[in-house]
Amino acid sequence: MKKFIKRITDVFAVFFGKEFKFLKANSAAAVKITEALKNIVESPLARIVVNVIPGELDNMLFDKAQKIVPVIAAKVAIAHGIIQAGSSNAAVLASIIAELQKRNKDARVGFWLEFSARLNQALSDGKMTLAEAAALAQLAYVELYENKSK
Repeated sequence: MKKFIKRITDVFAVFFGKEFKFLKANSAAAVKITEALKNIVESPLARIVVNVIPGELDNMLFDKAQKIVPVIAAKVAIAHGIIQAGSSNAAVLASIIAELQKRNKDARVGFWLEFSARLNQALSDGKMTLAEAAALAQLAYVELYENKSK
């Protein structure tokens, strides 16, 4: 059990150590890129260009992008704020958890399922694909929470 907990601690240390430094240095660029994409998608000129192009596939994709990109831009901006405000991995993690508490249950469950899947994959030392790790996380969630309510 101690070895298992040590591996979890090591995964967190590696992930938050390397990723925190990378994110701290690059989160502003991510915000700029996302905002530029948002401005393009929200531009009336872009709508005109899409309408001029024959066919419906581009219209369908553009409509989806118009719904998705502003949401992503907002999430990237929130993440940027959390990362830039954090002075340590622990501060960033606390801010992420506080931000998650503001989300509805489905959003929190989705985040933790993906996080669990990535943790499972990291702990498997490459013996598990991300899809298998996600399935394992989903199975554990169903067993622990959904079956309790029955």
